[in-house]
Amino acid sequence: MRSIVSLALAAALSIPAVPVFADDEAPSMGAVIDARITTVEGEVTVYSPGDKDGVPATSGMPVEPGDRVVTAAESRAEIAMDADSIIELEGGTDFTVTSLERKQSSFALAVGSLLAKVQDLLKGGGAMRITSPNAVAAVRGTEFAVEQEAGDGPSHVAVFDEGKVAVSDPRAAGPEALLGPNQELSVPKGANFATVTPMALQRFRMRRARIEMMRQRRKNLRRAWKNLTPEQRQKLRQQFIDRQRKLRERIRRQRRELKRERRQERRERRRGE
Repeated sequence: MRSIVSLALAAALSIPAVPVFADDEAPSMGAVIDARITTVEGEVTVYSPGDKDGVPATSGMPVEPGDRVVTAAESRAEIAMDADSIIELEGGTDFTVTSLERKQSSFALAVGSLLAKVQDLLKGGGAMRITSPNAVAAVRGTEFAVEQEAGDGPSHVAVFDEGKVAVSDPRAAGPEALLGPNQELSVPKGANFATVTPMALQRFRMRRARIEMMRQRRKNLRRAWKNLTPEQRQKLRQQFIDRQRKLRERIRRQRRELKRERRQERRERRRGE
């Protein structure tokens, strides 16, 4: 069975991607952020609204509000926004795009961790929020991380070398904790935010190398980005989804055929005994 699935996945990778990159084009600055998956490592699944089965994520695939991106253990996905901002999802992450409005983009992190290098999205009055079960991170700067432990575990937020992040209670309005460069904090379930205190970067210190790589990655994306109209985005997105759904159905048929062949082999062995 594994060999059949591997062959099908290899076939998917050989499908020519619709071109989404070109030289010498500046990022789009429309009312809606142009967000696309730009890197996939390992097993990453995109669940569109109403699609309980999901499709394998593919580099170049646009994402839209309501999309849920799930990375398996030891996997990774990168989402670029207008080519000048990047969110990297680490393994074991469940992440949902809730709004791509430039004035107030928002995302939800159910479990797992993300790193972000955000640039021009915050210019001109733009805002970004990352909501986890225990904390809302209102991004006011450019390099940050959010992590949500499984179950009733705490939320963790950090700022690296640049920017600020205001962390508040997702349950109700109240006091907020402001993180500056090289600071982090942890928020247990039901925490009193009046007592939440930032501290020097510790938990996220080893991720600094990933942030440095994202800085260079952002430069490369900016040079190679091709603007897409909303119509082009929708068409491209549907092409990716249709291809992956066909692949999924092909894998299912191959699995059913393999099961039938094995049942037939067992019946023949029993008759011969």
